[in-house]
Amino acid sequence: MLFSCSQTKPTDPEPRGESGRQCWAIMPRGMPDSPSPTTRPCPWSCVSRELASQSEISDVINATRTRGGALPTLVDPTRIRATIALSIAALKVPGDYIETGVYRGGTSVLMMHVLDRAGDTTRRFWACDSFEGLPAASSSLDDPLQPPAASCMQQNKSACLNAISRRLTKRGELRSSLGTFRSTLSRFRVSTDRLRVVKGWFSDTLPPPGLKRIAFLRLDGDLYNSTWEGLIHLEPLVVPGGYIYVDDYGAFRGCGAAVDRYISLLAPGLRSQLVLNTLPNRHGRVQALWWRKALS
Repeated sequence: MLFSCSQTKPTDPEPRGESGRQCWAIMPRGMPDSPSPTTRPCPWSCVSRELASQSEISDVINATRTRGGALPTLVDPTRIRATIALSIAALKVPGDYIETGVYRGGTSVLMMHVLDRAGDTTRRFWACDSFEGLPAASSSLDDPLQPPAASCMQQNKSACLNAISRRLTKRGELRSSLGTFRSTLSRFRVSTDRLRVVKGWFSDTLPPPGLKRIAFLRLDGDLYNSTWEGLIHLEPLVVPGGYIYVDDYGAFRGCGAAVDRYISLLAPGLRSQLVLNTLPNRHGRVQALWWRKALS
């Protein structure tokens, strides 16, 4: 049983603990007396209204397209725009940007381009990936909930179909090398002065030495363990007002289960403050999830 000792639960007249500390059991979501976070759909209109304007987002898309053409990514246009919007919004709080699961570097280019346009040379961008593909899936939950996006099929049909047919259980799926990643950054002409590459399995490399605080955490690990490792090691480093984005929350069962478990284990006071924003694709299916860390 886990306990929180940092806050007082008003409805518990006899808190448990030592040396006068007040503690209570953290109850998994769905159990009695367990405050749940607020969940709401946040489609493109919501993103552009609350995070960044459509013109700001379009400027980034057009600038990157002019520099290097089509982005080498499996992420669909809705999630591309959400990544840009969150990158812009995160400029309002201190901290670095970090992406777990950079693949070929398409979304990394967007995040780094936003930082370059802001002229902020103090922030680092942390690129975390095994560069050996996905690890072998260790959870029966690691199977897809949705068919691959059309953009994925157009750019790399073979990889998409193989990932679906093998249920992402084979080690090395969706592999892209460090050389490919660096070539992408060079092609799109983003500054690499701020770049910190963290190569290896997340269980061995997170959190990386030198990372102190995070303004924007983008998780794209697909599998249960990859998502879980990112959350337990990195989410605590996100500053108040910072942003957490999980790309495959609604696409892969394992990813969604890891997020749900992590949130259920937060202290009740923290959990009740969360507003979880689900990002649907153009077919109305939930694809990604993002939230802002409470300011206090």
